[in-house]
Amino acid sequence: MGDGVENEARSRMRSLITTAFSGMPIVLAVATMGHATPSRTPTPILRTVTVGFYPSAFAIDPHTARVFVTAFSDGVVNTLDARTGVLIGATPVSRRPVSAAVDPATGRVFIATQGETYNRGNGTVDVLDARTGLRLSTTVVGSLGPDFDNLALDERTARVFIADYGSDTVNMLDARTGMRLRTIHTGRNPKAITVDRRLGRVVVSNQGDGSVSILDAHDGTVLHTVHVGDAPDAVVLDEDDGLACVVSRTDGAITTITVVDVRRGVVARRVRVGTAGLYVGVGVPKTHHAFFTNFDGDTVSMLDPRSGNLRAIRVGLQPYGIAVDARRNRVYVANENSNSVTVIDARNGRVRRTLRLAVQPSVVAVEDATGAIFVGSSGTDGAPSKRPLPPSVTTIDGTRL
Repeated sequence: MGDGVENEARSRMRSLITTAFSGMPIVLAVATMGHATPSRTPTPILRTVTVGFYPSAFAIDPHTARVFVTAFSDGVVNTLDARTGVLIGATPVSRRPVSAAVDPATGRVFIATQGETYNRGNGTVDVLDARTGLRLSTTVVGSLGPDFDNLALDERTARVFIADYGSDTVNMLDARTGMRLRTIHTGRNPKAITVDRRLGRVVVSNQGDGSVSILDAHDGTVLHTVHVGDAPDAVVLDEDDGLACVVSRTDGAITTITVVDVRRGVVARRVRVGTAGLYVGVGVPKTHHAFFTNFDGDTVSMLDPRSGNLRAIRVGLQPYGIAVDARRNRVYVANENSNSVTVIDARNGRVRRTLRLAVQPSVVAVEDATGAIFVGSSGTDGAPSKRPLPPSVTTIDGTRL
């Protein structure tokens, strides 16, 4: 694959989000540990295997001990053994797979794809068998957005939600059959979507009109529409407190995280971040913190949504992918341009360790039960050499960190 395809995929993965401040004062602190120095201790790497070009998303099934990796440019889903990292097989799917989710109860894997041409109405959800990897069905769902957070699964209601960016709707599918149950009209250009399982709510950021739609996870009814600022993007939930942290912009170059009370459908507070562009984020249930990567600033923003307290944690160069190990209170950050993964203590934001890799990482996932970490790379070994390497997934034993 040429540089054009890779650059296209990268640009779609990184829709830069900048927002503005309005609302309550915050406390901003920059971590004083500086750029984390790569550890000299050998990394507990189990193995690195070659996968399809541009691994873009992971889905892990604890029941079958399988890891599913979408290869955006090659149109395949690779399957790995979650215990060993061994490559098991590859399943051809529809063009440009961008996101994935697994329902362990039904044994189904859901793969959202953009189709042949982005935003032309030919996006699909492909359903795979989690045990065999075979494709069972394909449902056309419209024009999917340019990023990789457009699919969400609610295991309690056996519903799958997929944002149709071009049609201003969300498709609700049956997780047992993959069939469409309902098409829900939201705000303009729905993009990021996530599920609050405790409240039975679905939170959708609508980039085109600066709003967030809150849906009933059982029947898809739109319960609330909340204005949060221009071009809202990433959404991170604190399910214990029923809060959604939404990244948006309202004044051109100033980034804001708007904290929304999901139950009541109102803005709880607005937290000014600054000029940092925040890309993707995760929430940590035990610590009530949200973490967002700042690709251009080489930091991770750590937010307490209850108080609005915010701090910036120095990590490696150009952090993008991020994942949480809720059992061990750790956050893992893939630093694309320093060939490393930063390990952060989710309780206090301290950098525990930086793992040096041989490849340029972009996405990361964690299997909570075993602590195994999976790091996807599109190839090359990062700055300064940019040596071409095959796309890969590296498996790391997180219990040895």
